Amino acid sequence: AARVAFHVGRVLPIARQVRSHVWAIGAYNGTGNVIGALCGRAVAFAAVRDDDRLLNLLAGERA
Repeated sequence: AARVAFHVGRVLPIARQVRSHVWAIGAYNGTGNVIGALCGRAVAFAAVRDDDRLLNLLAGERA
């Protein structure tokens, strides 16, 4: 795994598939431990179970 720190000007967490089998996950400062772990779980569910409901919630979509 690689780590790169940067600022994107938004406060929402990021959990997106960049290309096949490659995901980018990040969370905002202060709650990164909790939200980052939640993003990791959401990506695992999407990759292994083909279940993107948690990713959709993190993106602000309603279930």
